[in-house]
Amino acid sequence: MEGRSKKTSPYLIGGLVTSVIASVCCIGPFLLLATGLSAAWMSQMMALEPYQPLFAAMTIGFFGIAGWRIDWSSSAEATSTDCQAARTSLHLKQAYIALSVLALVLITSTWWIQLFA
Repeated sequence: MEGRSKKTSPYLIGGLVTSVIASVCCIGPFLLLATGLSAAWMSQMMALEPYQPLFAAMTIGFFGIAGWRIDWSSSAEATSTDCQAARTSLHLKQAYIALSVLALVLITSTWWIQLFA
C-alpha cells in the first residue's frame, strides 16, 4: 500500500497546482483588490484567462487518475500487519477528498467570485 501512495501523490499535487493556476486569473485580481495592492499585477494575471479551460481539464485529469489509483475497497478484515497500510490508505483517501474539494472551489472561482466583487 505504501507504494500506491507514492504513485498517487504526484497526481494529487499536480491536480492542486493546476487548479491554482486555473484560478489565478480570477482569484488573483480579487485578492489584490481586497488587500489594496497595485492594479498593475492584474493585467499580468488576466493573461492566463484564455488557458483556464486547459488547466481545469488538466486538474480534472490529475484528480481522475489519482482517484482511479486509490484503492476504495474497504478491508474490514485488517490484520495487525495491515494496520500501517490501512492507516496510510485512510490518510490518502482523506487527502484526496480534501484536495478535490479545494480544487473544485478554485476552479469554480470564476462563477462565485462575482458574488463578492
